[in-house]
Amino acid sequence: EERLVPERVMVLGISIGSGVAAYLAQRYRVGTLLLLSPYTSLSDLVRELPGLGLLTPFLWYRFPVSEYMAKLDRTCVISAHGRRDDTIPLHHSETLQKVYSGSGGFTLLAADDSGHNNVLSMIYRRIEEQILRCLERAGGQSSNI
Repeated sequence: EERLVPERVMVLGISIGSGVAAYLAQRYRVGTLLLLSPYTSLSDLVRELPGLGLLTPFLWYRFPVSEYMAKLDRTCVISAHGRRDDTIPLHHSETLQKVYSGSGGFTLLAADDSGHNNVLSMIYRRIEEQILRCLERAGGQSSNI
């Protein structure tokens, strides 16, 4: 009988899904967290958007990704972000890298020619390499990717 081992689980969060993915990663101590175009928190992001900053107090959910990130201890984190992302700026990923202090490693992959919606297609080989590295650290089967 096989059972689910959190260290061999990878959670993926894309854009707004980064909040849920980071929460799951810190809650269940998964082995790998892959974030594509993540934000530090929804409140931070909304505060930065022209004309929408006034709505920050009315958000129902904050999804404080940076707080979740600070609680990760052994999770291998990969963040891929486009340098031309005008929806969620690259500095969000850079901040997440700064607050991470776990032993699993944090890799920030910045795609020079990518915007918000095409980061995966622009650097999927680099992302794949990092996923394999994380899975090998966790003792996973890298041939299954």
